[in-house]
Amino acid sequence: MTTQPFSRIQIARLEGRAQSVRLRQSLFHSLHAALIASEGTIKRAIAADTGSSDADSSFEYSLALSELRTHYESLDLKTEVERAHTLENPSGTTNLGIVYLIPAQRNPFYSILSPLCAALAGGNCVVLELPPTLSQVSSVLRKLLSEALDADIFAISDNRPPEPFLSQCHVVTQVEEQSRPISTSASSLTSRPSATTVAIIDRTADIKAAAKSIALGTHLFQGRSHYAPDILFISEWVANEVLVHLVREVATPTAATKRASPTANGHANGPPTKPKPDIRAQALRNFESKEGCKVVVSGEHGSVVEITSRDAGLLGCKTDGPVTVIYRVSSLDDAIDLSNGLGTPLDALYIFATPEEASYTSRYIDARVSYINHIPVELLVGPSAPLHPTIPTTATPRYTPEMFRQPQPRIATASDLSKSVLEDSKVPMQQKLSSWSQAAARPLPPTGQGDGKALGFFDAAFLLFGGTLVSAIGTGVFFAVRHWRRR
Repeated sequence: MTTQPFSRIQIARLEGRAQSVRLRQSLFHSLHAALIASEGTIKRAIAADTGSSDADSSFEYSLALSELRTHYESLDLKTEVERAHTLENPSGTTNLGIVYLIPAQRNPFYSILSPLCAALAGGNCVVLELPPTLSQVSSVLRKLLSEALDADIFAISDNRPPEPFLSQCHVVTQVEEQSRPISTSASSLTSRPSATTVAIIDRTADIKAAAKSIALGTHLFQGRSHYAPDILFISEWVANEVLVHLVREVATPTAATKRASPTANGHANGPPTKPKPDIRAQALRNFESKEGCKVVVSGEHGSVVEITSRDAGLLGCKTDGPVTVIYRVSSLDDAIDLSNGLGTPLDALYIFATPEEASYTSRYIDARVSYINHIPVELLVGPSAPLHPTIPTTATPRYTPEMFRQPQPRIATASDLSKSVLEDSKVPMQQKLSSWSQAAARPLPPTGQGDGKALGFFDAAFLLFGGTLVSAIGTGVFFAVRHWRRR
C-alpha cells in the first residue's frame, strides 16, 4: 500500500481534524448508514467465515451497531464547546492522535468495529491493519469502511508499517505476536487472548440456573468465545446434580446454541460456503488424548469432560470448542487456591453462589472482572478486553472513548501557597512558609482503631465458658463439703 494515505493521516493529526465534534458525528452517520445498507452482506460474510448460526451472526452484527450508537450518543457539541472555552478545566483531556489497530481473527467484524468506533469518538485518526486474506468479513469491511469514512481520518494498511510511523501511534493489539512484536517506543492498548476464564458453582447456588448459564456460555458461537469458561470448578457436594443438568442442556440445547442447519441445496443462506472443520470433535480430541480426563457425555451440540487429575496443565488448558470442562473441589477455599494457580489475573470469573459466598470468593481470586450468578452474553463476542490501568472491563462497550484520550488539564487558579509567596516580596521566604510548614508538621488525625483493650470474640467466649466452668466446679465443691460435714 502506498504511503499517501498515511501522509494524509499525519497531516490530519497535526491539524486536529478528528477532534471536530461535527466531523465525528458525520463519520458516525456515514458509517451507520453503510452498515445498515450492507446488513445482509455482513451477516452472510460472518456465517461464511465462522460457520455460525443465523442467530450468532445477527447478534454480532447488532452488538457492533449498538456500540456505534452508544459512542455517537456520547458526543455532545455544547459540552465540548464549553470545555474548550473554559479557562479552568483540571479534568481536561485531548486525543491521542493516531490509533493503529491490529484486530483479532475471532469475531473480526465486532473486533474491528468496537475499537474503531471508540477511537473515532475519542477524536483520533485510525489506521487498520487488514492484510489481504480469503476472509469474506475482511473483504466486506475493506470496501465498506474505505467508502464510509474520510480518507484523512481512516486508512487501511496491508502490511505492518515501518518503525518511525508506529512510534507516533497508539497501538491497539488484540493478538499476542511473538514473531512480530510491537515497537517498544509506541504506546499500546493490549489484550490477553491466552488468559484463562474460570467458573465456580458452589453448593449454595441455584444449580439449574447455573448449569443453564454455563451451557450457554460454553456453546454460544460454537464454544469459541474467548470468555467462554475454560474450567468449571464444582463443589463436590452438588457435582452429580450439576452434571445431570449440564448433560440435559447439552442434549436439548436452546435455540441460541443451535447451529444453522443447511438447506436443501447444501447451504444455509446465500451462496454455498466452504465446509468447516468439526470444531467440537477437534476440541474433544484434545482432552481424550490426555490422561486424567473422562468424557461424561458427547453429542452433536457439545460435550462435557471431567478432569480427575489435579494436574495444573489440564486445569489451565484453554478450550476452543463447545466443551464444558469440570473439576470437583472440596470447598470454596480449594477453588480459590486452584484458580489463583492458573496464571493470574484471570480474564473473567463467574461465580454461582449466594451473595455471602460470592463476595468472599471474588475478594480472594485475582481476576480482572467477576460476574455473580450470570454470564453476560455481550461478553461472549469479540476479543479479550484491553488492559487499562484505570478503566475496568465492561461487557459492552468493550472499548471506550476514554481509553483513547489523555489528560490535558488547564489550571487558572493559583494555590493559596502560591498566592502567599507572591503577595509581598519584602517578607522573607521562610516567614511566608512558616504557617504552612507548621500546618504540615501537625500530628496526623487518629486512625479510629481501638486500643486493643476491648473484649474480643474469643476472649468473651473464654470468659463465658470459664465462668460457667468455675461456677459449676464451685457449686460441686460446696455441696461436696456440705455433704461431708453432715456425715
